[in-house]
Amino acid sequence: MIYFELNDLNKENIYRKTQSMIEYLCDKYSFGEQMGVIEMANHTLIDQLIEKHPDFSLDVNAHLENNTLVFNYQSTDSIFQFVDEMSTSLEESNIWTILTEESTLSPDYKSFTFEFYVKPHQNIARVSTNSVLQTKDSYLQ
Repeated sequence: MIYFELNDLNKENIYRKTQSMIEYLCDKYSFGEQMGVIEMANHTLIDQLIEKHPDFSLDVNAHLENNTLVFNYQSTDSIFQFVDEMSTSLEESNIWTILTEESTLSPDYKSFTFEFYVKPHQNIARVSTNSVLQTKDSYLQ
């Protein structure tokens, strides 16, 4: 299991820090094809959060276990109540409902979780050598 944690995020730094974490995860574990989906779900939730609670502080935990990437947004306040009040019909504000495999809202509205199905694999660095097989001078002789 791979685990990442970002603490004390607010409206000033949440986009930058979560974006960096998503890019790192996608690059490191080679699931870049899902990066747009993960980014869109993350940004849509953050946009809604800033609109409903402009002054917030929360932690974001991300862990990768087998083929599931989980993002957990946690706060000490009940800032995720707007998720429960959202329309069930598909709208721009809740597009993450179709982008994620599963989403879970805690009963106290202090935590919200996204799950994504991914196919991670480590990038393998292979050593390559460059050697000259023939030079121009040897060709002319």
